[in-house]
Amino acid sequence: MAYSYEAPVSQSLFDRASVVTPGGVNSPVRAFRAVGGTPRFMVS
Repeated sequence: MAYSYEAPVSQSLFDRASVVTPGGVNSPVRAFRAVGGTPRFMVS
């Protein structure tokens, strides 16, 4: 079974975070721009 790389909830949260935080994150996750994709948001 192929894994779906789509993460609509993470994309929505990343879009919201990008409005108030440069790059949408405050960590090395900024590297996602270089490789493409959306950083995953986890519930803790």
